[in-house]
Amino acid sequence: MDFLIRDYGFSYEDFKKILKDGNLPLDLDPKTARAMVNPHLFPVEINSAQYEMLIRIPGIGKRTAEEIIKRRRKKKLRTLEDLKGIRNLSKILPYITLDGKRIYS
Repeated sequence: MDFLIRDYGFSYEDFKKILKDGNLPLDLDPKTARAMVNPHLFPVEINSAQYEMLIRIPGIGKRTAEEIIKRRRKKKLRTLEDLKGIRNLSKILPYITLDGKRIYS
């Protein structure tokens, strides 16, 4: 959690709902656990999301967020083909939309 607060801009409050006895769950990635208790925040449209929001999406780290921004500067991301080569794509898909459409079912 310290890493996510320090390097990703999260706050303690972002994780308060998922803490059990003051600890993060061991069976889930912290960003995934946070997303599960905050369904109103997802999905996120990756064509318009700011960098700070992209890095809060489960599966998206700093390099992946930078790659998404680089690709969408060239053209609007509309299909899975536009995301080919993006790391952790299967983890990311439930939390994003592409051009307003959910790709994950």
